[in-house]
Amino acid sequence: MDSDTRILHALIAQPEGYVNGQDLAEQLGMSRVGIWKRLQKLSESGLQLTAVRNRGYRITREPEQPLQSLMNAWLYRENVSMPVHWHASIGSTNTEAQRLLAEGSETPFAVASAEQTQGRGRMGRRWHSPSDGNLYISFAFQPSLPPKRMQTITLFFGLRLCIFMNQRYGLPVQIKWPNDLLLNGKKVCGMLTEARVDADAIRDLIFGMGLNINCETSQWPEEVRRMATSLRSVRGERLPFHRLTAELTGLIEESYQHFLRSDTRQLLKEWPDYDCLHGRTLNFERNQKTITGVGEGIDTQGCLLIREASGKIHALNAGEVSIGSGNLE
Repeated sequence: MDSDTRILHALIAQPEGYVNGQDLAEQLGMSRVGIWKRLQKLSESGLQLTAVRNRGYRITREPEQPLQSLMNAWLYRENVSMPVHWHASIGSTNTEAQRLLAEGSETPFAVASAEQTQGRGRMGRRWHSPSDGNLYISFAFQPSLPPKRMQTITLFFGLRLCIFMNQRYGLPVQIKWPNDLLLNGKKVCGMLTEARVDADAIRDLIFGMGLNINCETSQWPEEVRRMATSLRSVRGERLPFHRLTAELTGLIEESYQHFLRSDTRQLLKEWPDYDCLHGRTLNFERNQKTITGVGEGIDTQGCLLIREASGKIHALNAGEVSIGSGNLE
């Protein structure tokens, strides 16, 4: 770790207390003046610190914009071994991850940014990715898995994210098949998985996500506010961006290993608790015809199951689904 990261790691290890300047100096092998100068430089980056004579220093507020050294300190604190390539702004984190894979970068790794200028969503759509408290992050793996498992990996990661946000932050996040996370019925996260698949195996796999963390939604257009939200808007306070980024990186790192060892049984068991489409009236297009039915969860292949009033079950492996109204029973 560099000096800034080591200093910040010592400070975040004592979130409610102060860290003595002399103790910091001895721990890092620096002079007290050197510590003070590093902290002054960090303050210029937007980090708010409190200094009390005979007690030391403590962090009172994170910077508005992500700070690399603070991110690294939290990654170390959370025991994350996956390297994270941080960018203040980038075209697309998925595209950068693809480039690094092509260059032979060792996996797993992550590419993260506070802003995307060429973000893309499912089916090649352009994705608006402003720099206002959001996280855009892509995780690269080389799993060598059968191609058929590609269908469920986004669902698996999405479910793990729902469970984490519910349990860790008390936020009732749900998953909307196939690649959205909703909070109070509004989109809070989009996911996109891309892969290089040979005839017999998935070689390169990139899981990307864009999460609205600390956006101030009151500044959004009315049309956007009707459809989307942020964690901050629902929780009523800012979330610790750097810590949350490190926690999510550790979660995906651990979940990937779990995915390699597991089958779909646990996914099917836990899915109903976080499925926002279950029991809802849904509409989807098939052969230029709108079909209406009730969401019945997913099958072992990750297909969405929809039951018509006649009892006929449709299994969707792709397509657009909208939530309708009324009751088919």
